[in-house]
Amino acid sequence: MRIIHKQNDEVRLLVENLDDLWYLYSIIDKDDIVSGKTVRKIKKSADQEGIRKTVFLTVRVEKAEFSAGSLRVLGVIVDAFEDIQKGAHHSFAVDIGDQLTIIKKDWLSYHWSRLKEACEQKRANILVVVFDREECLFARIKQQGFEVLAKLKGEVQKKGYDVKSNDFFGEIIKTIGEYDSRHNFEHIILASPSFWKDALLKLIKGEWKSKVVTAVVSSVDEAGVRESLTNDNTVNALKSASASLQLRAVDELLSSIAKNSKVVYGFNDVLGASGAIERLLVSNNFIDRMRSEGRMHELETIFKTVERSGKVMFISSEHEGGKKLDGLGGIAAFLRYNVTSKNEAIPQH
Repeated sequence: MRIIHKQNDEVRLLVENLDDLWYLYSIIDKDDIVSGKTVRKIKKSADQEGIRKTVFLTVRVEKAEFSAGSLRVLGVIVDAFEDIQKGAHHSFAVDIGDQLTIIKKDWLSYHWSRLKEACEQKRANILVVVFDREECLFARIKQQGFEVLAKLKGEVQKKGYDVKSNDFFGEIIKTIGEYDSRHNFEHIILASPSFWKDALLKLIKGEWKSKVVTAVVSSVDEAGVRESLTNDNTVNALKSASASLQLRAVDELLSSIAKNSKVVYGFNDVLGASGAIERLLVSNNFIDRMRSEGRMHELETIFKTVERSGKVMFISSEHEGGKKLDGLGGIAAFLRYNVTSKNEAIPQH
């Protein structure tokens, strides 16, 4: 995520990757004012069939919904151009590449921590290879956007084309192997128009084949790289890379609980130990419960204490790690030293 503009109670953000949607979901609260481009059906008269248009709208948020890697913000329109009625309901679909402006009455330290974490998050180490039988472009995903590493051109005959005898595909495979040995990528995206990705995949013998994710794109250029990053297979790979960090943290927590080693879980025990916390884990389901019960100020107190000398890590309840954390009350902490624990959690609803 990137902060484009910040002034008083207003922040304009650029959504850069899938994780940003989850961060936004945890930041946006009821009664926030959210503005951005969105698609809405426009009717100029009651008997006219509506036309879908991209428009700029401002809504007062009623709720945000996050599921399966997608974010929707639902609210009441408070500002729009003349063809759209104020007071009508609207639902924003927020996607990668969108800009969104958020205005809050109170920006809590929790909100700023989430924004900071989103802006500083480490991107997954990914190589994108977009190609056909004549051209190839290699790009590495960076914190913001991507970096083109190299471009290759091959000479092939249009007639009697044989993938198995194609030296160009062999050159692509060799180059991927060299880049992977240098950077040890988490994922390698093979993206192409038509069936070329499948043809190349059959020729790969290297150990890095297990890292490959395939995607269909319409062009072999930088637009193709961007297109590959919104492909369902790629989105799932990016989501998996992010989730792995969270899963490791929860597994470490469970291991420490088994050893009775410097951990607490459940709201009451975490609150009592907040001055000794080195790392705090909080699930989005727990945050939702605290928000719905009007208890965010209590959670805010813990965040402020932890952030003086520790770190807050937010865990998605969408994956197994988050579900395990929810089973412990949705909140847990690694401590710098042991404290007395009652292991009490707020009731599950």
